[in-house]
Amino acid sequence: MKKIFLSIFLLSAMALLAQNNRLLLKNKKFSNNLVKTGKGPTTAKPTTWAQVYADPAYIQLDNASKSWVTDVATRMTLQYFLSNVLYRTNSSGATIALVVTPPDPALVPHTYTVPGPLCCYLSLNCCSAPATPAGPLKVAGNVLKDGCGNAITLHGVNLDVEKAWWNNNWQQNLTMLSDISSTTANAVRISWWAKSTNGAAGAYTLDKLDAYLQKCKDLKLVPVLELHDLTTQNNYTNFTSTIMGFWTRADVKQVLQKYQNYLIINFANEFGYVAWGGSVTDYTTAYKNAIATMRSNGYTCPLLIDAPDGGASEDVLLANCNALFAADNLANTLFSVHSYWIKYNGQAAKINTQITSMKNSGHVFLLGELANQQDEVNAMCKYNLDAAGSSIMETVLNAAKTNNIGWLAWEWYNDACPNRQLTTSGNSNSLTPQGTKIINSTVFGIKSYTNVRAKTTCP
Repeated sequence: MKKIFLSIFLLSAMALLAQNNRLLLKNKKFSNNLVKTGKGPTTAKPTTWAQVYADPAYIQLDNASKSWVTDVATRMTLQYFLSNVLYRTNSSGATIALVVTPPDPALVPHTYTVPGPLCCYLSLNCCSAPATPAGPLKVAGNVLKDGCGNAITLHGVNLDVEKAWWNNNWQQNLTMLSDISSTTANAVRISWWAKSTNGAAGAYTLDKLDAYLQKCKDLKLVPVLELHDLTTQNNYTNFTSTIMGFWTRADVKQVLQKYQNYLIINFANEFGYVAWGGSVTDYTTAYKNAIATMRSNGYTCPLLIDAPDGGASEDVLLANCNALFAADNLANTLFSVHSYWIKYNGQAAKINTQITSMKNSGHVFLLGELANQQDEVNAMCKYNLDAAGSSIMETVLNAAKTNNIGWLAWEWYNDACPNRQLTTSGNSNSLTPQGTKIINSTVFGIKSYTNVRAKTTCP
């Protein structure tokens, strides 16, 4: 039986390129002085044949016999040095061909075909093929899946970045993302402004938005990015010019589409009236057009629509989610309700019915905001949603967990309603009573969930 002798040594320079299921290792040619003596086997043989082993204790002889040279003197006679190794996988990854080209042109290259996956042990363990980037988050019926196809239920908080930026302290909010991640939250809803109304417009630059989204990606937090400009407004001309004008700007698309495999775009916070004297037709038409516009502008990420009337009119979304979803040619739209539901005070059964209806809608619903206090026009913290013995908030959280409905608590820090904020300083060690309940409750808090985060790469 013809045997091809190889001597494989640790390589000082290696470039690993991955493209179209192909890995190419280019190695420096080395001289005979790299052949080293040894004292016999020092490492156990590989347990699987699909390996090219670099430890000089073992030298592969030939694929057919699957034999190894372990004798030091014999190894010292080997004068063949590995020059190029080309790994190829077929579409199923089942078979890999190893082409060995010796540096001596007089020697005939030899091809080994071995079962995959092929492992190489050189200066580092490259046994596993490089992970591929995950695709976009994807709606599948009433389940949200990450880019690798794993179901994920969002549970996290809202971070209203404008509050810190009044003092031009945006770096503090970047640090807060790490604190939020430490709670085991897997998502954060970020308030942004297309045109600031508070005099801080200069702070809302795209380089800072880029930094935010990169930080979320690094922490494996799903960023839910929303525009706050038209909160509880009903001007559809402004919706087109301000909201859609922002999302479709070339410079904005350049940043957002870089992250859209990990991003959810929440069109506009609490935009539109229905119960407050508006039109269902105006509301649904605006969002159908908005969905089509986003898709024609190259967005593939999930799109999130807030319920009208301060986000609290869940019946409008439940009645119209089929039509809105049908407007998305990528079938990747989900729906958000803000459960400021003083209207259901003392009606726990009604709350359970409404959240169960979200699950049974066949679509993904998210409680984009929930809290212990509800505002009224010109009256912050007017209604207590966490009254002892009849807590609307706890009823919502329990029903959400039972029905696998995701939620994002309002709000991490510096809220205009101090009793509603989750921390006193933005640090996870400064939880308020409300923050302690939202984060640490063993019944419904963030830490009561299995910590499933959206994957940014797939094996």
